[in-house]
Amino acid sequence: MNPFYLISLLSVTAALLSVALQGASFVDLVPTMAALNWLRVHFITIGTVTMFLFGTAPRLLAERVGGRPQSAGLTWMQWGLLTLGYLLVLVGMPGGATWLASTGAWVIFAAVCLLLYSLWLIGRTSTRSDPVAARFYVTGPAWFLVGITMAVSLLQNWHLGPQGTE
Repeated sequence: MNPFYLISLLSVTAALLSVALQGASFVDLVPTMAALNWLRVHFITIGTVTMFLFGTAPRLLAERVGGRPQSAGLTWMQWGLLTLGYLLVLVGMPGGATWLASTGAWVIFAAVCLLLYSLWLIGRTSTRSDPVAARFYVTGPAWFLVGITMAVSLLQNWHLGPQGTE
C-alpha cells in the first residue's frame, strides 16, 4: 500500500472522530476541547488531502506523459518529511507552541518542494510532450507553497504593511 494513502486514511478517520467528539461536547457528554477545530482542519487539509495528493500526483503524471515513475527513495523521503511536518503541526498547534507548528510548516514546505522536483523529473523523462498536463500537476503544489507561507506568517505574526507612525 502507498504510505501516503495509509496516513490519509488515518487522518480522515481522525477527522471523523473529531466531528463525533465535537457533537458529544455539544450535548455535554465530553468536555469541550479548544484545539479540536484546529486539529480537524489539519486532519483534513494536510492529513487527508495533501497526503492523497502526494501519493497520487507523481503516478498520474507519469502515466499521462509517459515519464519514468517516481523512485521509491524519493517517495519515502517525501513521505518522511511530510509526515514529520504534519506531526509537528499537530503537536504544536493545540499546545500553543507556535515555533513547533511553524517548524512543521517549513518541513511540509520542504516536502512540497521535493514533490515539485519529483514532478519536474517525471516531466523531463516523458516520452510524450504534454506541457499542459505537467503545468496542471505543478499548479496545485505550487499554490500550496503560497498557502504554507501565509499560514506561517499568521503564526509568526509577520506584518506585511506599514506599522504605523507615531
